[in-house]
Amino acid sequence: MAGSTYAQPEYYSTVQTGDVLLSTGQYPTDEVLYRGTDGLHTLSYDSTAKAFTDLGVVLDEFSDTNGWNASPARYSTIRTVMTDAGQPRAVIGKDAA
Repeated sequence: MAGSTYAQPEYYSTVQTGDVLLSTGQYPTDEVLYRGTDGLHTLSYDSTAKAFTDLGVVLDEFSDTNGWNASPARYSTIRTVMTDAGQPRAVIGKDAA
């Protein structure tokens, strides 16, 4: 998340916590989600190394190419929500449509 690009509100204002199911079928602990130019990313915290690892893009639907940087009316609506007790969180956002 380094770089001057992320000094813009369409990126830094989307930082939040959440549970994300990885391609391995597991949930990392202590995740942070953020929207980058190419979509929604997950950072996982390694308490041994005391550092975050970027696990990459998990949802490219939220990319600049798809217009999610266009206005706060879009990027400010991105949220992680609990959909059902005991189930992983879902990521939602209000599209332009």
